Parts: sequence; C-alpha cells; structure tokens
Amino acid sequence: MSRMGCFSYSILRTGLILIFLISVFHLSGWAIPNRTARFLQEKFSTDELKLVDLPDIQEDRLRNKAYRLLWSDIVNTEKLSERRKMVEVFSHGVNDEASSSFVAPRLASQIIDADSFSDEAKQTLLKSGMLGRSPTLVRAVGISGAPLDSEELKMIWAESETEVEAHRLDSPTGLSRSNLGSMAWAALLVRAKAGDEEAISDFFEIIGKESPDELIYEFELIDDMAYVRHSKAVDMLVGFVLENDGSPYAKIEDDYMVSSLGFRAAKALSFALEEFPVSPSKPKVYPDDMEVIKEYLRNYEGPWRIRGKWKTEEASRETESITLASTEIEDGAPANDPKIDPSSQTIHEESHAEPSEKKSPSNPWLWLLGALILLGGIGLVLVRKKSSSNSDS
Repeated sequence: MSRMGCFSYSILRTGLILIFLISVFHLSGWAIPNRTARFLQEKFSTDELKLVDLPDIQEDRLRNKAYRLLWSDIVNTEKLSERRKMVEVFSHGVNDEASSSFVAPRLASQIIDADSFSDEAKQTLLKSGMLGRSPTLVRAVGISGAPLDSEELKMIWAESETEVEAHRLDSPTGLSRSNLGSMAWAALLVRAKAGDEEAISDFFEIIGKESPDELIYEFELIDDMAYVRHSKAVDMLVGFVLENDGSPYAKIEDDYMVSSLGFRAAKALSFALEEFPVSPSKPKVYPDDMEVIKEYLRNYEGPWRIRGKWKTEEASRETESITLASTEIEDGAPANDPKIDPSSQTIHEESHAEPSEKKSPSNPWLWLLGALILLGGIGLVLVRKKSSSNSDS
C-alpha cells in the first residue's frame, strides 16, 4: 500500500476508535461533567475520578467548589438521564456540613423540577437528618415531587397544621405570614403546591391580606406565589406586571414601586409559566423585556400552561423533558431574620441558556472526527483507484 493509502487508513482507524471512546464516555452517564471534570482533574491530577466519588472528597474547600461546578453542569446539561444522575450526586450535598448551605437552596430554587429527581435523589432528601430543621430542605422536597405521605414528612405536616390552626384561632386578624414560622410556612407551600385544598385556601387567605404596597417590601412572597404553581397566583402575578391595565392587583401610587413589583413579578412568572417570552435563566428582567412580556400577557388566550405543576409519580415518569435555568444566590437578605427563609432569596446564574430535552447542540469534536473519517475514506478510494489503473496498465 502506498504512503497515501497508509495515511488515509490511519486517519480512518483513529477516527473510529475515538468515536467509540467518546460514545462510551457519554453513554456511561457517570463521567464527570465538563467544568467539574476540569477542576477535579487539575486538583487531583487524575482522569480516574468519577462523578459518584465527589461526596467523598476529603478537603471541604475542594468539595464545596466541586458542588458549585456540578450545579453549573446540571443546569446546562440537556440530556435528562444525565442530569438525573448529576442531581443524584448533588443531592448528597444536603448532608454535607461544608456544602449544604449552597446545595439545599439550589434544589429548592424552582430552577429544576421533579423530572430531574430520580427516586434515589428523592430518598436522599427525605432521609436527610436536616429535614426536620431546615425549611429550605422541605421546600426542596416539594420541588422534587417526593411522596408527601412519607413517614419522614408526617411529623412536619402535623406540626405545621397545629401552628396554622393555633394562629387562626388566637390572632385577632387570623392567619398572616408574619405570625407563621419559616418551617410552618414552607410546609404550607409544599402542600399547596401538591394540590392540598386546605393549604391552598390558607395560602390565599394569607396572600390576600398583603397589599401591593406591603409586597414591595416582602418580595419573597412574590416568589412563593410562583412556587405554589396555582392559576390564581399566576393571575395575581400577571396583574402586578400589567400595572394599571385594569388589574385589581396593581393599585400602587408610586411609579417606582409599581415598576419594582412588576419586574419582580415578571421574573417569578418566568419560573411559573411554560413558553414564557423571557428565559428564567436571565438574572433579571430588563425594561426591553417588559414590553415583550406585557404584549405576550395581553394577547395570551386560554388557560395558563403552568411549568413544573405537581404530577403523580406515574405521570412524572412519562414526562420526557424539562425546562430549567441556571442559578446563583444573591447575598443581601439578613441571615438571622426569622421572617426570611433562606430558600426565598433570589437565585440566578450567569448562564442564559435554557436547556430542554428536545434540542441537542452539535458536538464540534464529532464533526471534526466525521470530517477526518470522510477524508480518510476519500483517500482510500483514490488510492485504490490509482492502484487499479496502474495494474491495468
């Protein structure tokens, strides 16, 4: 065989081998995602470390950094099966003393929905020793779609209902957000999200007592309206966005206050509604966005398509895709304020991609390998034709 033939054959063989190795790497599902991989390989000088080994890293600082990078990989991973495996590992961080303050709020942040939680991830949350002491973790359970009749939750529900009933009877004004503890409020939100009629009634009784002027200073309640994924709450948020477009929910005198509430409500709607014109991954809603959003809301017809609405376990398995957004916590809410639940702090991330199962970007390495194989194949054909013509002559 000529030198050209040997070279072409070598390219073809190398390309096929590389495609095989890349396929194995991706199909395994347990290879470390891109950003996390680069970080861990740099720190440990090894390619052998697997995603499942992340919780066992001994140094707190490195483990915490790895969890942060893993979250970024989770929200930018488009394949649902791979994202589920990542969330399984990430969920172990709720039991990690050094990383739980980062991990739990992300899982509770309305960024990923129940589709991204495998049964193993749900059980990790339910079995956590922090569950009975962390309102944020209770909210994360509500996001995950874990069964609410689990033994681990029964005590939380009972204590929450007792507290709600006590304030209903003892307070002159009845239920209000200010006289409920963070754990009771989180439990009420989760039950309302799951469709519990009593919890839904209590939620709207409380929200109904908050005037728009008061909501300006209690922005976490705006996010909680999105959390419960209820059409009435969506109607209220839409009213805040449309300001004075005939909505009964937007009677505020101060133009700045109207604007602030409207922008915050628009951000909440990006979490609550499917096919919203602005991606929930954007750190904030900008003035140009608001014009598009208002036009969309004014012209919308039919019932709201609510994102991440509570599903039964069977329906959850049938769902093939999920819309999610990246996140990063803003520092600013007082850490020890009993009225503020850490999970209701605004969370966003610098990534603006909105992954979905339906769309898969091209891989430049596979394109390059394909080109190499094509060139190698063409080279072999030319060499064989040349050899054939030489033998005929």
